[in-house]
Amino acid sequence: MGTKILNSRWFYVVLSILLAFLLWVYVGNDPNSVDTGTLRNVRVVFSGLEKLEERGLMISEGAEQTVNLQLSARGEVWSRLNQGDTTVVVDVSGITEPGEQSVAITSRNINFPRSITIIDSIDVRYTSPSTIDFTVSRWSSKEIPVQGTFNGSVAEGFQRRDFSFAPDTITVSGQEELVSQVDHAQITISQEDMNSTYSADCSYTLIGTNGQPIAAGLVETEPETVLVTLPVEKMKEVELTVDLIPGGGATADNVTVDIEPRTLMVAGSAEILDQLRLASFDPLEFPDAESYLWQLQNNFIRMTDQECHLPEAGLEKQAQVMFAALAKVGALEVLEDG
Repeated sequence: MGTKILNSRWFYVVLSILLAFLLWVYVGNDPNSVDTGTLRNVRVVFSGLEKLEERGLMISEGAEQTVNLQLSARGEVWSRLNQGDTTVVVDVSGITEPGEQSVAITSRNINFPRSITIIDSIDVRYTSPSTIDFTVSRWSSKEIPVQGTFNGSVAEGFQRRDFSFAPDTITVSGQEELVSQVDHAQITISQEDMNSTYSADCSYTLIGTNGQPIAAGLVETEPETVLVTLPVEKMKEVELTVDLIPGGGATADNVTVDIEPRTLMVAGSAEILDQLRLASFDPLEFPDAESYLWQLQNNFIRMTDQECHLPEAGLEKQAQVMFAALAKVGALEVLEDG
């Protein structure tokens, strides 16, 4: 019986399969066996970017890339490869002019995890793609103005003043060709029936020299938001009065004063308007323009807690500076009647 089994062809077939299986198990468990596999989505890292910046250059296209690496290595090396972070490093420090760039991927610019040493003998068999292609452009930066558009409405009896922005400029930086196309930053306010001053941090839209919006992300901007103030002030009709000083035999009883116009429309903050309603100009208290200007300056400092320096350049120039300061804080505006 035993002789028949040994002489059977099927015996040797089964024995061969069994031996092959045992050999496969042995080789598969051998840490020194060489396996071929693929590392996918390996990050591309650019070094020497500071040198590019010093030369006024930047990577405008191809800055974010990944590659696939087909490698051959021992089994225990693969276990360490899969646990670490492999990258492809491209040195751009030697680039001095803008243009298209192409760098071949070799074992020299593949950065394996720290656990991989030179004796691990990793063979790079194939890369996809085989080169790292990118574009270097000139870098540029400039400041652009902030502009405001009002598409809303104010309540009856109120009026709005001009926008103010903090800051009033935006820094735009990036590829020179794109930066040159940016004209200004636009902020639009669409509030309805406003009866108080609007103040908020707002985002903005970049507008190109062609008047069209520029897509976000093409250039870098700083800051990301702007503090927008849109003063809205109450309007009121104020009657003009004249205080007479008796003199030369004349008194208020025998003098007729005709004022044209008899009233003025004024606009200012609601609090100041209520005080203005009761105010009257007393020549005895303010005998000349210089003393009245001094009083205005002191009241401005006291009510706004801001400095108000008047130039030593004559009354006319001082008055211009004083009125400009009042207008800037929205303290008072006189409108022509009719």
